[in-house]
Amino acid sequence: MLEQSESDLLERFLFAANYVRTIHNKLGSDDLLYLYSRYKQALDGNCSTPRPGFFDFQGKQKWDAWKAIENKSKEESMLEYISKVSDIDQNWEDNLKTGSKAKTGLGLGVSKFVHQENDLNENNKSIFDFCQEGNLEKLNEMLKPSQIDDKDENGMSLLHWSCDRGNIEIVKYLLEKGANINLQDDELQTALHYAAFCNYIEVVKVLIEHGADCNIEDSSKCTAKNVATSKEIVEILSTLS
Repeated sequence: MLEQSESDLLERFLFAANYVRTIHNKLGSDDLLYLYSRYKQALDGNCSTPRPGFFDFQGKQKWDAWKAIENKSKEESMLEYISKVSDIDQNWEDNLKTGSKAKTGLGLGVSKFVHQENDLNENNKSIFDFCQEGNLEKLNEMLKPSQIDDKDENGMSLLHWSCDRGNIEIVKYLLEKGANINLQDDELQTALHYAAFCNYIEVVKVLIEHGADCNIEDSSKCTAKNVATSKEIVEILSTLS
């Protein structure tokens, strides 16, 4: 069991990794290789895979960067990763918490940090509005079977929204109604990606129990494990991937 300080370090490291995914296309190759090597060393330990072939230039670069820090401790790797992110953007934590996740490298259209209030009149609200609000009674009243996997203007389904909000009651309801558990949004993220990123452990467990595929990659080639922001969820998904 990790000590509290070590557990906090891992959580902050995973949080930093999620921020990098929102800005990765703005970083130079040297920074990306530095961060990649520390990320792999922190989560997987020493590199044990064969060096990529001659024609896989990018793969060899990544392998060499990881191999170069062999035997560096996971704690030191995480600290160096976080320090590098802070060098790149000293306000990265505030930027991740308050910024919109829409159309970023992370792919999440929303986050648990940004929940805007809906001031629409009840008569003008859609099934997505009621889902976001957690109003199961109205959702059940309005939802038609043909709408179960519909997407809104953000490319998100009802299941995506319920997992973003952590509403386990609505998650279970939608799954019972036959919602596609592996449906991907416009950034190719599943409901499991949302629940893992927003740190809703019980929602993650429910999705797994209903057969969620934890190996699906989003448009940034990230699985739900890659975007998870807590040690507990990383451990849960590690046993399945």
